[in-house]
Amino acid sequence: MKKGSIFIVSCLILIFTMFGCGKNEKTDYTIDEFGKIYVETQELFNEKTKYFTSEELIGDEAYKVYIECSKKTGLPINEEITLRGNKNSNSLGFSVSSLENENYKIYCLLPKGEKNISTLINDGDPIQVKGIFNKPDYPYGFLSESQIISPVKINTGYSENVDDALSQIDIDSIMTDVLVFGEVDSIMLMDEFINVYSNMTFSESFDISSIYGDKIACIHSTQDDSPGIFYVSYYEELMPGIKEGDKVAIRGYAKDMLNFLKADGSRTVVNAFINIPQSYYVFE
Repeated sequence: MKKGSIFIVSCLILIFTMFGCGKNEKTDYTIDEFGKIYVETQELFNEKTKYFTSEELIGDEAYKVYIECSKKTGLPINEEITLRGNKNSNSLGFSVSSLENENYKIYCLLPKGEKNISTLINDGDPIQVKGIFNKPDYPYGFLSESQIISPVKINTGYSENVDDALSQIDIDSIMTDVLVFGEVDSIMLMDEFINVYSNMTFSESFDISSIYGDKIACIHSTQDDSPGIFYVSYYEELMPGIKEGDKVAIRGYAKDMLNFLKADGSRTVVNAFINIPQSYYVFE
């Protein structure tokens, strides 16, 4: 009887080992570890779907192929993971990226209705995120319902900095990455903005015909006698809920729109344009 019991227990252990661990035991990754598996999966997926149409690539069949590829490479499927890397902004939420390999980048989607507090974290800073990877009904290859674990304390204090942000803009550069804190003074429809400003003289680098979006938010400096203004174009679908009077943080690439010659021979930017911000945050 003892030998029989030992045999049964051994069989149960074997069965548990083979079938009881369907999910990856590893759930904590660095972006360099995870990125390697992710890129391998993408390459395999691209090979298997190279003859798919653009419509097929967003359909159920392509999703099934991606899941098959993920199983082969060990990429998590509908599993909660923790990811460490460096933060980068994007209009979908934010991404966790690698400083070592530019191909190692995972897009992180926020829970529905949650404000993008990652806007207040500098791009390139270390970040740790928890979320569900390859969740059904979400874009495959994304981390959904993302929550920032670290940094633990994110400064959510508000202080208007329009003039300071304007001073950071390099006139000789195509664009300058800025973080603007200010109050939305007014919102214009794109057609209205173009009608009003199309006949004005701007800096040579600014082309009003190259802007995108369906609305323009105007953020004025509150400093006495300051002409400083940021104009921010956006699609309402990507920035819902923005309204006049909101105190906001806008992160994006700013272009010199209007500058003045100073007495010392240098130029100072007084109006700048952000063409579709990377991210935004509305203060309480």
